[in-house]
Amino acid sequence: MFETASGTVLSSPSTFLAGALTQNCVSAAMMALIAYDHALTFEEEVSLFWQRKFTLVTSFFFVNRYSALLYGILNLVSGFNSHPGVYGSHENGADKHRTVDVDVRR
Repeated sequence: MFETASGTVLSSPSTFLAGALTQNCVSAAMMALIAYDHALTFEEEVSLFWQRKFTLVTSFFFVNRYSALLYGILNLVSGFNSHPGVYGSHENGADKHRTVDVDVRR
C-alpha cells in the first residue's frame, strides 16, 4: 500500500505514476487543441475584434479567449513540474533529457 499526503491509499506507486503520466498527456492534448483553435481563428479574430471599438463585449471576448490559453499553458507547465518522482532528469554532456521512470512490475 502507498499513502499520499491527502490520505488516499493507492495499491502501488506505479498506479500513481501511471495516473500522473496520463494527466500530463491529457494536459498536453488540451493545450494542443487550444493552440490549434487559436491558429485557425486568429485571422478572423483580428478582423472582427481588434479593428473595432473596445467595448465591454470585446473585453469579455479577450478575457475568455486568452484566459483559456493562459490556463492551458500554466496547466501544462505546472503539471510536468509537479511530479518530481515521475520524471527523472538525466544529463548527457551539455544536453538534458527528461525521461519517464515507471516500474510496471507487480
